[in-house]
Formats: sequence, structure tokens, C-alpha cells
Amino acid sequence: MRMLSWKTAVVAFSWYFILGATILQGDGTLFAKLVGAAYPFDADKLGSREDAALAGTVEALIALVEARDHYTGEHTSRVSALTTRLALALGLDASEAYMLGLAGRLHDVGKVAVPDAVLQKPARLTEEEQALMRRHTVVGGDVVSRVPSLRAIAPLIRAHHEQWNGRGYPDGLTGEQIPLGARIVAVANAYEAMITDQPYQQARDEASTLAELRRSAGTQFDPMIVEVFERVLCMERARAPRAEV
Repeated sequence: MRMLSWKTAVVAFSWYFILGATILQGDGTLFAKLVGAAYPFDADKLGSREDAALAGTVEALIALVEARDHYTGEHTSRVSALTTRLALALGLDASEAYMLGLAGRLHDVGKVAVPDAVLQKPARLTEEEQALMRRHTVVGGDVVSRVPSLRAIAPLIRAHHEQWNGRGYPDGLTGEQIPLGARIVAVANAYEAMITDQPYQQARDEASTLAELRRSAGTQFDPMIVEVFERVLCMERARAPRAEV
């Protein structure tokens, strides 16, 4: 598959966004018909035209990535759900948790700029390939910053691979210099990646995944967020219906 330039993707998406905003000046029906077949989006269930435009915008961006790598789309959907639940557990209000869920959904959108040979490589990446992959944080933040309704989460997308000890990328931020939302996405992203089969590694079970998160708390991850995340998973397990014997 021919690699899509991230600048081309931004231009194409900008036209999508302008078209969608223009159509939404009407009753939104045409917009829903245009995007409904391609994106899992139901305008009737959203509270306003602005909500409908935002939902369509997010799914349009995700579609750009899924067109090149289906795994990334599924991964970001699961990260979004984890991020939202973790944000609520940390005491953020519903609107803040919703926006962080969008950051989780869009955190890998910059991978549209990563060459297919790197993005879909069924083995560990070389140092040069890792450098190409790491650009997805910068590209993703830049793409999302161009959408006014999503601009607030652009720094979270840029910073979701920063580390608590300052050894992350792209800016080497440390501790609370890293936006809270990015620290939340980082934990959800790492957990979901570890419990899922990858081309270069088998999925871990939940116990060993949580042990790895605890081991990396205070170095890679915000220790407070790791602690709350583990508590959330424990509570969800306790609430889950048990199979009848």
C-alpha cells in the first residue's frame, strides 16, 4: 500500500471537517447519511449538532489510521474505554472524562505518517525504525491541534509516551510536567498493549501485566495513576457476574 503523507492526510481531513460543518448548518441528516455507512456514529443519539460534528470528526480521523492498520483502530477503541473509566475513578467530571476518552481514541492517529514497512513489521523494530515510529506523537498532536473542538487534547496526544522519570518522548517531560490526561492515557495504553497479542510478543495475563505496571510506577508511569488503575480493575472484577456452577 502506498504511504499516505501526513500532510496530505491533514488536508484531506480538513476538507472533510469543513464539509461536515457546512452540512451541519442544516438538520444534519445529509451528514449522517454521508458518514453513517463508513463510521460507527449515530447522530440521533448525540445531544447537539456540535456533538454530532465532533463524533464524526473523531471517527474520520480513526478511519485514516484503520485504512492502513486495522489493529490500531481496535487498540485505540479499547484504550479509550479504559481511559474514560480511569479518569472518572480519579475524580474528573463526566465532560473531562469524555474528552480524555477522545484522547485515548486518537492517541495513535499520527501513525498515518509511519511507513507501512515499519507500522506492520512482524518483528521488533530497529533503532532507525523506532525513531520513525516515535514521530507519531508529534504528527498526531499536530493533526488534532488543527481541529478547534479537539485542540485541548492535542498536548495529551503529543505527550502520551512521555515518562515519569523524563526518559520518554518527544520532549523529555518529567513528573507533573506531563499533562495529567497524557499520564492517564499512558497507563491505559500500556496495559492494553500488554494484554493483547502483538506480532512480536504474546499477550500477558492480567496478573503479570499489573505486576509490570507496578514495577514501572515511579519510573515510566505516574505511581498514583497506576494505583488507581489497579483499584478500578479490582472493583470491576468484583462486580462482574460470576458464571453459574
